[in-house]
Amino acid sequence: MKRHIFLLAALALMTMGATAQSHDVEIGASLQYCHDFAHSKPNLGADLRLTCQLTDALRLRAMANVNGFVPDGFDRYGTATVGLSAEYSMVYGFADFGLSLNPSSTQPFNPAADIGIGLRFDLARIHHLFAETGFAATTTGVDTWNTNYFVKVGYTITITKPLPQWPVTTNND
Repeated sequence: MKRHIFLLAALALMTMGATAQSHDVEIGASLQYCHDFAHSKPNLGADLRLTCQLTDALRLRAMANVNGFVPDGFDRYGTATVGLSAEYSMVYGFADFGLSLNPSSTQPFNPAADIGIGLRFDLARIHHLFAETGFAATTTGVDTWNTNYFVKVGYTITITKPLPQWPVTTNND
């Protein structure tokens, strides 16, 4: 399953390659507490993420997420999603869509989505903390939905800076 999640994540991250050349790119990770509504069981998860600044207020997001680590919690499955977040100051809203991989399901690959809000704290020029809360949904077979509430806390680091806009003009006074 881990191999499939990384393949899905690689596909999601490749979609960001074209914009990554001229905008800020951040890489990071988060830990999450999630609660499965169908089984009333809590669980812990984690994600790896890559974000790319498209405009002053819009980010492209790609994530590989594993929702369940606790063995007696709900079904363990992973998701690879791509989405957008719209920022206003340090508050942002997000919507991500992609695929989930659940080997215990009748259909191992299923659509997945999550929506929510987050807070972003800039610690330094390249270091950022964030907290997110929202809802995630994926199908676990024909006509069956798995819906979770989640709270994430994580860290990102900026790995590139914007390139200068061409043509570069200089003031020769």
